[in-house]
Amino acid sequence: MRKNLVFVLFLFSILCSGQNRIDGYAISSKLGVLYSSGINDGLAGGIEVSLLKKSRIYSLVFSGGGEFITFALPREEMNFLDVLYGGFKDFNNHLFRIQYQGGIGAVWGVKRGQYLYSTGGTGGWFNLFSTSHHERLSYFNIGLPIKIGFKIIPLRQLSIGIDILANINTESPSFMPMISLEFGKLKAKKLK
Repeated sequence: MRKNLVFVLFLFSILCSGQNRIDGYAISSKLGVLYSSGINDGLAGGIEVSLLKKSRIYSLVFSGGGEFITFALPREEMNFLDVLYGGFKDFNNHLFRIQYQGGIGAVWGVKRGQYLYSTGGTGGWFNLFSTSHHERLSYFNIGLPIKIGFKIIPLRQLSIGIDILANINTESPSFMPMISLEFGKLKAKKLK
């Protein structure tokens, strides 16, 4: 795992090393919902660091999600670490922005395997509060992430919007619509 993180950070630094001047940067937090074919749906969250150069955007995204409420162990979850490259287009005097990116990333998480046993509950209605225990199946995979973002930028340093992330992989293809709050140098100063 540690080697994978170092590799992704190294790849991100290579992508950004050719930039002699950065036009902007953003640090974004995200909260939304995870839909996946491989695990139960649930809540998702993440953080993104982006560099902006002309109409190009380079991003490193960590996101993840898992079941919200469950009476089964282990809790199913997915994590993503993605390196993205793409572009953006501003509209209406830089008030609205559309971003589009694609890249490569790591996908890992936990799924439930075969049923083992249950604890709690005494039968009848009280079985609602019993917990079923299953095998813990961990996985790691390489994915192809795609992201589209729609932002409103009311201030130079602040934006709020919606990011739609999809990750195509062989283990658990996923889809995450998320609300995004960005801070940073998001647009140039207005000329007087």
